[in-house]
Amino acid sequence: MNNLRITSNYLIFIVLVFYYENSNHLQSLLQHTSLRSITSLIPFDIFSIHSIRCYQCTSTNNTHPFQCNEFLTNDIDIEPESCDAIFGAQYCVKHVGRFEALECYQCTSADKWQCSDGELIKDSLQPINCSYIYKAHYCIKTIGRYGGGVGTKRFCSTSHLGNYCNYVLQPGDKLTYRTCIYTCNSDGCNSVSSLRPTVSVSIISFLLLTLFYR
Repeated sequence: MNNLRITSNYLIFIVLVFYYENSNHLQSLLQHTSLRSITSLIPFDIFSIHSIRCYQCTSTNNTHPFQCNEFLTNDIDIEPESCDAIFGAQYCVKHVGRFEALECYQCTSADKWQCSDGELIKDSLQPINCSYIYKAHYCIKTIGRYGGGVGTKRFCSTSHLGNYCNYVLQPGDKLTYRTCIYTCNSDGCNSVSSLRPTVSVSIISFLLLTLFYR
């Protein structure tokens, strides 16, 4: 009997919707029928809609430290929260990765001598936020000939430019110049201390240069 009543209630609701979509007389019907008598015919769960509940937190939040790690443990204090504020929210998402923009040393030795390859004066120069460059994931340090001499550039980049050195002899020059590119992906990593070429790289470059000019 209850199943029959629920089925009939749904049927009445569908009929009312169909009647509304195909006629303009529903307003007249509502004027002569109390809203309470109509809603009593419709199962309550049609009107009772609850949104999904998700954990909503960030690991950098100082209000709840150590509560929003990558893997939640049983001893955390936070609870899943309702997503009513987001219309049509159907999924819970966990984002693991970098949220703040990368910071790199950004300078040229032509403009600032503190940016030279020999000694980066860290007290005078500080890493600068790369947020003005879309998807800047790398810090770059280049050493080569710029203008009238050899210099150093440090900047942000969206692409991995590699880690290598070449010896270049430009037309009209009597000397070869070492050109190097270093790429890294952590804050301030393009300083002189963290990007000096290894001994093996220097030896290989010297041997290649010797064979080339033999």
